[in-house]
Amino acid sequence: MTGEEIADLFARLLQAARAHGDLGWRPIHGEVAKLDPTRDPAVLANIRDYYHGGFGLDPRDYFPDAGSEAEMVARGGAAADRVFGDVVVDPDSLDRMFRNSRAYVEKVYPRFLPVFDRVCIDPVASGGPRGYLDTFVSESGPLPTCHASIGVAVRVVSLMAALEKYKPFHGVGPTGRMLEIGGGHGHLLKSLAEFHRGGQLIAVDLPANLMATHLYFERHFPGAVGRFWFDDDRIDPSARLVTVAPWKLRELPVADTIALNFRSFQHMDRANHTFYSDALKAIGCKAVYHLNRDVVRDPTDLRLDDYPLRGWMREMARSVAPLEFNTVFMGDEAVSLYLVEELLIRDQT
Repeated sequence: MTGEEIADLFARLLQAARAHGDLGWRPIHGEVAKLDPTRDPAVLANIRDYYHGGFGLDPRDYFPDAGSEAEMVARGGAAADRVFGDVVVDPDSLDRMFRNSRAYVEKVYPRFLPVFDRVCIDPVASGGPRGYLDTFVSESGPLPTCHASIGVAVRVVSLMAALEKYKPFHGVGPTGRMLEIGGGHGHLLKSLAEFHRGGQLIAVDLPANLMATHLYFERHFPGAVGRFWFDDDRIDPSARLVTVAPWKLRELPVADTIALNFRSFQHMDRANHTFYSDALKAIGCKAVYHLNRDVVRDPTDLRLDDYPLRGWMREMARSVAPLEFNTVFMGDEAVSLYLVEELLIRDQT
C-alpha cells in the first residue's frame, strides 16, 4: 500500500470508530492517542516492536540517554527507517534476560524449549533493536534477538503448555481460534502463527494499533491477512490472520474461541471490561488466558476478582483452573511479582 492509500484507509477507520464510539470500547487515559488522526502513515506502515512491545520495557533499554517514554517514542518515530542498530541494545542486559528466561523455560516447560528458541529469533522484518549473543547461536553464527522477542517467547511457551494441559476442559478443536485483545502491534500472534495449527488468529485493538498490526501482519504473511472493520467487510475463511475493530467483535461468526490478553485489561475501566466481557460471551468464548496486574494503581482500575468476564465464566464453568504464576526476566529482575496469570476454563463435558 502507498502512503496515500494507508492515510485514506486510516481516515476511514477513524470515521468508523467515531460512528461506533458509544459502545463502551473507547480508550481512556494515555490510550486516547490511538485515535489521533494526525498519525504519520509511514510510521503506521513501518512500526516495529522496539518501543511498543507491551512488556513495559524501560526506554533506556533502547535509548540509554532517554529521559522518558515520550522522548523514546518521539526519537523512535524520527529515526531513519525506524530500524535501530545494535548500538542501542545493552548486550549484557539482553544476555542476562535470554539466559534467565531460557533457564526458566528449561526448568518449567522443557518440552517447549525448541519453541522458545525459535520465537526468540528476531528477523529484520520484525524490526527492533537486535542484539547478537554468543549464547544464542546456530551453525551459521549468532542469531539476532531482542527484549520483546524473548518476552513474547515466554508467553507463547506458557500459552501452548497451558492449552495442552487443559485441553480436555476447554474443548476447542482444530478449528478453534485465538483472539487477542490489545496485542500491541501483533508480535505475539505473528509468533503463534508459526506453531498454532488450529483456526484463525484474530487481533482486536484500538484504531492506530489495529492499522499498524494489519500492516505488520501483511509484511510477514502477504495475501493471508483479512480485515473486519467496516460494515461491508467479510471475513475470508482462508485468511491466516484477521484484524478486527472492537465495534465489530460481536459480529464475528460464532465458533470455538480462546481469548488472549496480556496486560491490556489492566488499562481498562469498567465500561471497557463490560464491553469486552459481553462480546466474548456472545461469540462463544471457551477460555480466557490473560496476564494482568492484581494491583490497583488508578481509581479506574479493576482488580482481577472484579473483571466482569470472570462472573459469567464461573457461572457456566464446572471447573476453573487455578492461578498459574510465570516469570519474565528483564535483565536480572524477575517481574512476576506484579503480574498474575490465570486460565479460566469452561467445562463442556
